[in-house]
Amino acid sequence: VSITCDVATGNKVLQAAAKTVKRTHLELGGKAPFIIFDDADIDAVVAGILTFGYYNAGQDCTAACRIYADAGVIDQGVADTF
Repeated sequence: VSITCDVATGNKVLQAAAKTVKRTHLELGGKAPFIIFDDADIDAVVAGILTFGYYNAGQDCTAACRIYADAGVIDQGVADTF
């Protein structure tokens, strides 16, 4: 069972699926944040963000739409990339 919905609907779907132990994938409106630490490989981070911003062509809510970064990352100029 795979569904994109709100939390209340997701809860009902999960309860129904659990009765017969079905696999579930519930997208409940998250904003797919990236978390970048000071010791991250910045080139890999930038490539990942650019790739996964378009992954699944919008058919699943995995597009990176928020970035949380340590202050040292900002100092490296990553913010200017986006």
